[in-house]
This record gives sequence, structure tokens and C-alpha cells, in this order.
Amino acid sequence: MIITCPSCQARYKLDPSKGGGSAVSVRCPKCRHLFRVDLSPTPSDPPRILIVDDALFFREMISDVLRPLGMEIMAVDSAEKALEMLRGTPYVLAVVDLNLPGMSGEELIQIVRQDLHLKDLRILAMSGVFRSEADAARVQNSGADDFSTKSFTPDQLQQKVRTLLDRG
Repeated sequence: MIITCPSCQARYKLDPSKGGGSAVSVRCPKCRHLFRVDLSPTPSDPPRILIVDDALFFREMISDVLRPLGMEIMAVDSAEKALEMLRGTPYVLAVVDLNLPGMSGEELIQIVRQDLHLKDLRILAMSGVFRSEADAARVQNSGADDFSTKSFTPDQLQQKVRTLLDRG
């Protein structure tokens, strides 16, 4: 971790594993000021999820279902906007409708999987149109981590998302 001396503003690298507790006293090598550094972990930012669906109803419904999980949720209505968002801000999960106007959800998934900067993004593909097991397998083979129809219960969707986030 990087620490800053409160007296002279000099910055130093500190190995938190060398401390014997939740705080450690440090003497600045530059100005000799003695100060305490808190080693307890800071709360991390909530997982950031992007919902990609052209239907406002589904964007809002999926957001409402996932909000109790403590996620930061953004939603867009096209694959093109999704690519712009994904390339500008780190996300841990994208929930992608397969039947998008313009670039399809399946095309979006393939582009994401070819982008080395997005290789760790988990993808949950969704469709409101009935899909056979073969279709679900094809989508997963093209890069989605999981598949769901839009006829899910809140518990089912929350469990799929938890499972995907636990993989990371």
C-alpha cells in the first residue's frame, strides 16, 4: 500500500503484511515524523454491473431485482452503448439481452471476448424468446458464462448473479 507522511507529504510503499495488527507506527525517513497507519481493509466498491436490454421494462425490472444485492447498476439500450460503457469503466458482470436491435447480444458477447481488457468480465445472456438447451449451449460456447430466459423469478436471477460473481 502507498502511504503519505502527514507532515512532509512524502510518499512511501508499505507492506501491510509486515504489520502485527490493524495499525502500525511509521517514522518518515525524510522528515522523521512519527505517525500511525491504519492497516484494516477499506470497504471495496460494490460490484459494478451493466444491463444491456432494448426494453425499458426489462432494464428496470432486472435493476430492481439485483439492487438488494448491493450492486452498482448501470443500464443501456444497445450493444453499441454497452461497448462504450464497458471500455470506459470496469464492470464485473454484464447482463445481455440476445435480441438487441442493430448489433445483437450474441455479436456483443463475441466482441467482448476478443477484447483483452474485458477478458475477466462475466456475462449472463438472456432472451425473452424461448430457447432450447442447444441454443443456450451455443450462446455459452460463443462466450457467455451463463444463460437465462426472461421468465425468471427474482431468487433465480439473484442466485445466477451470485454464482457468476463468486467465480471471480
